[in-house]
Amino acid sequence: MISLTGSGEKWWGIISEVLAAGIRLPFEGKPHQFQIDDINRHARRMSCGYFWDIGLGKTTAGAITGGYHLLNGAERCYVLCPASLVVQWKETLDLMGFDALLWQGSPKERLAFGFDHDMIVMSFEIFQKDYPRIKDHPGYFVVDEATILSNPNNLFYKMINGGIVEKKRVVPGLAKPMIDKIQYPNLNNGACLLTATPSNNPADLYGLIKTVAPEIYTNEFTFKRLHVSEENVFGVPSAFINMDMLKDNLRSVASIRFAQDHLDMPEISYNVIEYDLHPAHLDLYNELLEKRLVVHDNKIVINALEATAFYNWAQKLVVNPDQAMFSQTPKVLEIMDTIVYNNPQTLIINKYVMSNDKMMKRYAKIGIGGCYGGLTRAQQIKAIKDFKEGRLRAFTVNPKSGGVGLNLQECCHNVVCGEIPVTSRDFRQALGRVYRQGQKFRVICTIPVARKTIQRTLLQNIMKKDEIMNQVLCSPKTLREDLFPKK
Repeated sequence: MISLTGSGEKWWGIISEVLAAGIRLPFEGKPHQFQIDDINRHARRMSCGYFWDIGLGKTTAGAITGGYHLLNGAERCYVLCPASLVVQWKETLDLMGFDALLWQGSPKERLAFGFDHDMIVMSFEIFQKDYPRIKDHPGYFVVDEATILSNPNNLFYKMINGGIVEKKRVVPGLAKPMIDKIQYPNLNNGACLLTATPSNNPADLYGLIKTVAPEIYTNEFTFKRLHVSEENVFGVPSAFINMDMLKDNLRSVASIRFAQDHLDMPEISYNVIEYDLHPAHLDLYNELLEKRLVVHDNKIVINALEATAFYNWAQKLVVNPDQAMFSQTPKVLEIMDTIVYNNPQTLIINKYVMSNDKMMKRYAKIGIGGCYGGLTRAQQIKAIKDFKEGRLRAFTVNPKSGGVGLNLQECCHNVVCGEIPVTSRDFRQALGRVYRQGQKFRVICTIPVARKTIQRTLLQNIMKKDEIMNQVLCSPKTLREDLFPKK
């Protein structure tokens, strides 16, 4: 447990208080002034957020904030994060001198764990599985990649903040399933939220703000009445009002920082390549799309879930036409070949498992690894090590699977997007694997976009959403300015 020994610089405020309790900083030298200022401003609150860009020290800020609350009454601190980050968190906490437990393993192994530790690190999935035990042992929460709390209707959000979940139960003899209502108690006795990319959509900020400051908005209806002026046919907010109020409310409970303002980063260049599909490929693309669409009175009729599936399916046709019996090599692969074969190492970003599988086969001869759903965790860990040590020339990732806990800046500075990420958050997170502190070379990111396909729409959509979010976050540049700089 934290002990009241040691020393720290008095003018560091809260950081000094935690260091005086026997904790160390996980790096040489002194904290940046913005780190000192933000921690002093927010850590004393019951809950807060550090929405700092990649490389600005969110992990340290979260650990110091958790340590401060341990010194001021919290019995323990739970660090909840994606599975890919648990080991990294444990190593950092050990380096800082915390009594940290890595809560993972089989159900039997986890059942043997106790709660008498300063810091308990676990994945989101394990937290949900072991919730029945955890709820009886309250503590302070540090949530890394906190966008998991953006949706107030998901199970994780309700396990933290309380709420009712409905579950269907099949009963023999009854035609319709029974609906069981499960009430989850509010476990949120204090939370520190960490993320580099808090939202793709202003509506998603409700869940984050409600977690750290429930008094600001009574409920989601109140939030929408204040900030949503229009919803699309699927009931998804599409136009917003009172953005200055939303910005002020967010900044009252969270600090927002950008790498460009605080780090001496190398230049980054974006190369958007628009190209035409082979005529036969385009004909097949259009034919298959028309068959999937339901048209009524010259209007496309499609619900929200079908729309998402349709967008995904349509982009697959661009990169994977062989799935529809098209035998010629897609032009996007020709573009990618030029980049991969002419650079020492390349990071490839693809959304779909079949596309990442295709990369693994296509570049097997020159050496490729990956981090995506089609590979086991052991395979991913080995591939990361081999790529970092120069034994592989290519590395293919899903923006979500490879978007966190993967640091490739010391071995790679070339990126190519085989498929357009669906959100600007996914795009920036994936690019952040190489564009982060420690990168010594200019990063070159190539984005092939097929004309007359869904890819142009997807790119326009993420740029539009990014511009809306910029009204709240006030980033130095929008994605559109990055991708299409003015001459």
